[in-house]
Amino acid sequence: MALLPTNKTEKEISDPKVLTLYGPPKVGKTDFLSKLDKCLIIDTEDGSDYISAYKVKIHNLDEFYALATEIATHKKTKGGYPYNFVALDTITEFESWCEADATKAYKETAIGSGFKGTSVLSLPNGAGYFWLRQSFDKYFAIVQKLAPKIIIIAHLREKITDKNGTEVISKDLDLTGKIRNMLAQRSDAIGYVYRDKEGKLRISFNTKEDVTCGSREHLAGADIDADWSKIYPDEFRK
Repeated sequence: MALLPTNKTEKEISDPKVLTLYGPPKVGKTDFLSKLDKCLIIDTEDGSDYISAYKVKIHNLDEFYALATEIATHKKTKGGYPYNFVALDTITEFESWCEADATKAYKETAIGSGFKGTSVLSLPNGAGYFWLRQSFDKYFAIVQKLAPKIIIIAHLREKITDKNGTEVISKDLDLTGKIRNMLAQRSDAIGYVYRDKEGKLRISFNTKEDVTCGSREHLAGADIDADWSKIYPDEFRK
């Protein structure tokens, strides 16, 4: 059977399989999630008390793994996912769980058996970041299997840098550097959530020097009203 294509293959999807959203605290990210039908919110910071939604509070990786196992069992026995979307709110707290898991894993090795620190990240020469990346990679792979579409919510980190004598405030994901890069690589779209001068919730996918954003084709460079149908056109055409 010939494998080389003789014609262009049209794109199959526009919707991001992994969407990452971040923004200031209390801007309305979780409330926006609650407006998406068939979306399970994994609340890691007890921030969903004031919304009505499919939601479950998860406080550590053991509880997270139990939830993932339940979803996998449902998929196997019922022949499909229980939810169209699963939102992890927030990835920032999820990273802290992975840090604890990485520290535990390191202490269980021969070289780390004598380690008395509380975090593997305190190892000299940045050696602990390997263990953090390993743990994050393991558990984020499970996140990606929870639903056809995954939404990641992150906190905002503002950094002040000097540019030609002028202070510039840049906006980025509040994650460890390597973890931030890993999440960016796995995301089909990264949006900055904010409110405009009139107080309307908006999402920018427009990459700027001072704002980390980006997307594949249909959202690339977009700055839109917070509207799920604009983010997931394929889903809303069903």
